[in-house]
Amino acid sequence: MAVIAFPRPVSRTRAQTMRTHIPSWRTARLADGRRPRGVASYVAKLEQFLEWSGEITPNDLTADLIARYKIALHERNLAMGTVRHCLTVLRAFCDWGVAQGLLDSNPALAVGHPHVEESDPDPLTRAKIDALLAAIDEPPQSHKLTWRRNRRAVMLGLYCGLRIAEIAELKWGDVDLARGEIIVRKKGGKGGKSRVVPICDELLAELRLAKHQRVGDAVVDQGDGTALSVKSLGHIYERWLRRRGIVLHSHQLRKTFATELYIAGEDLATIQRLLGHRDPKTTMRYLGASAPKERAAVQKLKFRK
Repeated sequence: MAVIAFPRPVSRTRAQTMRTHIPSWRTARLADGRRPRGVASYVAKLEQFLEWSGEITPNDLTADLIARYKIALHERNLAMGTVRHCLTVLRAFCDWGVAQGLLDSNPALAVGHPHVEESDPDPLTRAKIDALLAAIDEPPQSHKLTWRRNRRAVMLGLYCGLRIAEIAELKWGDVDLARGEIIVRKKGGKGGKSRVVPICDELLAELRLAKHQRVGDAVVDQGDGTALSVKSLGHIYERWLRRRGIVLHSHQLRKTFATELYIAGEDLATIQRLLGHRDPKTTMRYLGASAPKERAAVQKLKFRK
């Protein structure tokens, strides 16, 4: 039996600069099953901190330094959510540093995160859904070759509630048109495991119109089976739809998917599974207010016999 040779651990000391520890930290996060895009974002935020602080060692990481960084971020008029994310990255690095013996404790825990108001869910109204469908129903004079593909991308968000990253990663091999199901693989979502999303009749008819359905090809591709990047998919909303008078964010389709199911009477657990959420509290934040749903609930109250 072949013997697997593992590389020897790299010797790390507190005297080394934080930048020298980034590759090991990146590898550790990937080994923990973190999404590559998320890990890349964390690394970029840590490098941003080092650009501000200069070349420092783990020993130089103090609560005072991190607090001054927080103020510097605020003075740049960054959104509170962005500041919070930057501080979260430092906490994560320090947690790892403690586990590696580079730090005695996590200094970032002493620095409070700014309060971020939860934004209200913004699913599309029925009028806006009608306008969206009308805008994508007819092929435009320009971009005729990409019309069907772009339409398919929008419908996957609206009818399946897929995240834009999940749409980018979706392969025809994960689409079962005979059974009417899509398998959303783990790496594309935050829920920690793959999930199955049924395909409704309207989307099923649209998917069957695709000219090429080779197993390894992307469902939303560049014309040759190669997947569009998340950034390119974003252009469908930022440019293609805007030219057709539709202004929306891709995530609104996911919230619309959840809200419409809620209005139709589906239970929270079912919607949670379809969205791939771990925590039902997250699902609740996706559900917009539904006057008919709430009105029907209140009408059930009968206090007089």
